[in-house]
Amino acid sequence: IKYYKTREIYHIREVFKNLPIVSISLIIGILSITGFPYMNGFVSKTLIKYHFKGNLILTICMHLINLGTIISFIKVAFVLTGKNKFDKVIEKKENH
Repeated sequence: IKYYKTREIYHIREVFKNLPIVSISLIIGILSITGFPYMNGFVSKTLIKYHFKGNLILTICMHLINLGTIISFIKVAFVLTGKNKFDKVIEKKENH
């Protein structure tokens, strides 16, 4: 927020290029939350999975929730890498 002087996520782009340490920390956090192997989220989700063993409905619910978590971080990828398809729409709104 200090570097870009805005809180609008649509205006924050190319963080990986401008702030590499922040980007690497963010990536590690995302991998941990989504349950990437060898991260703390993986251990938690593995323990929950073994507890649900034999209950198909709870296992499916857990996988859907995990998929939702992963999908929600796709937006963060645009912040790290740069432009996305919505940038043109936002630029048009600002010019009018």
